[in-house]
Amino acid sequence: MGRHVFGLNAYQSVIRGGHVWFQARATDQRPYSQGDGCDILYAMTPETAEIHAAALRPGGTLVYDPEKFPVAADKLPPKTHALEVPTLAIARKYSTQPILQNAAGLGASAALAGIPLDVLHDVVRDSFGRKAGDVVQWNLEASAAGYQHALAHGHVLDHPLTRGGAPKLLMTGNQAIALGAAAAGLKFLSQYPMTPASSIMHWLAAHSSDLGIVVKQAEDELAAINMAIGASFGGVRAMTATSGGGFSLMVEALGMAGMTETPLVVVESQRAGPSTGLPTKTEQGDLNLMLGAGQGDFPRAILAPSNPVEAYRQTIRAFELAEEYQTPVLVASDLHLSENFMTVDREEIPVDGPVKSLFTVSPNGHDYHRYAYTPTGVSPRSIPGQPGLQYVAGS
Repeated sequence: MGRHVFGLNAYQSVIRGGHVWFQARATDQRPYSQGDGCDILYAMTPETAEIHAAALRPGGTLVYDPEKFPVAADKLPPKTHALEVPTLAIARKYSTQPILQNAAGLGASAALAGIPLDVLHDVVRDSFGRKAGDVVQWNLEASAAGYQHALAHGHVLDHPLTRGGAPKLLMTGNQAIALGAAAAGLKFLSQYPMTPASSIMHWLAAHSSDLGIVVKQAEDELAAINMAIGASFGGVRAMTATSGGGFSLMVEALGMAGMTETPLVVVESQRAGPSTGLPTKTEQGDLNLMLGAGQGDFPRAILAPSNPVEAYRQTIRAFELAEEYQTPVLVASDLHLSENFMTVDREEIPVDGPVKSLFTVSPNGHDYHRYAYTPTGVSPRSIPGQPGLQYVAGS
């Protein structure tokens, strides 16, 4: 519909379970946070209603299924509404899968927000188009049933969403970093999962075949950064990503990349607290660690994007700087940027531009000078297997 959106992806520090919620804010101007309060609260669990009902603004509505749990009207803020939607009954009408209730609740929420049904159904087709059987049709019918129920029994917002502007891209900071790395010519990613950096690997792994990128999940952060250094030593653009605790384990290898003058890009997506910290909370407390990581002195660059557009562009710049100065370059992110969703205009993310590369090797392997003067100022690197069998080995 052309609106700017911010989506808060909130989850707890548990492997499974816990209270999870997603908060979306749609505005005319680009938002940088989820804001305060909400107009529509779709509660799938009693915990959601109990925890978030107080955030409802006047004129807002709590959407819930009374078959799953009750809601006491006197517990809601003044001038707000409670809308009963039989999501489970709607789901049973079309399928034996109770998860279909999500589509019915989504349809009801969309109706209250003023989102046209055809827009909602376009989203459903995009989301479930690859599913087999009648999955798409079930979701279309369940969402339409919830939509019509809300129109008949609910209160549409006094300020419903309207169309405005050109369609936009919706992405997280980590998706923007991954897309920027791909646009920069990344060929090797090695990573050990650590929230909130893990989704960089998830995105690149899902698209690795199409992009021609090797994605390797390492056994730990030490292996991850050393694999990336080895790939770069072999002549391809390489990257690793982690959070503060994992970066602490990478420090010695980061120094080796600096000592051997091996280009390397490291994404450090910060979480809160020292040591393993708080995986699901955001903080920007690792700057001193990144500035001083590694004993001795070697050059490094630190780039700190603040939104997905900058994350995309700064990641490309990180690869250019690493190759130009033949040194590690760090991309500093945090959970807020890495995991939350923001809209960007399509022209802000040029995905088909040329890859700027200053990587040069000795043309014939003879009379090789590692620090030779060149027109670009970038000395030639040698890689194993080039003509003449000459290369630099050191650690």
